[in-house]
Amino acid sequence: MGVVLGLIVIAAGYYIGTQMAGGLIDSVGGTVGVVVNAIPLYLLGILISSQGQVLKGSLDVAVHTSPFLGMKQEARVVWLD
Repeated sequence: MGVVLGLIVIAAGYYIGTQMAGGLIDSVGGTVGVVVNAIPLYLLGILISSQGQVLKGSLDVAVHTSPFLGMKQEARVVWLD
């Protein structure tokens, strides 16, 4: 979806640039396309990564405090051996 959005923004910038006959507008459209996609997708990646770390941490705590698991079983669950 991000790639499609970026292509639409770049295409719109290119179309506007050809209508105004200016090379600067083409580069501005490309830059806007990169910014529109790069920053939100980078932030989304950070959020997804941090959520994965939170889930991994909660699993680790649940396994560590479980009275029903032995050391080998704990290691198998946490490290997925």
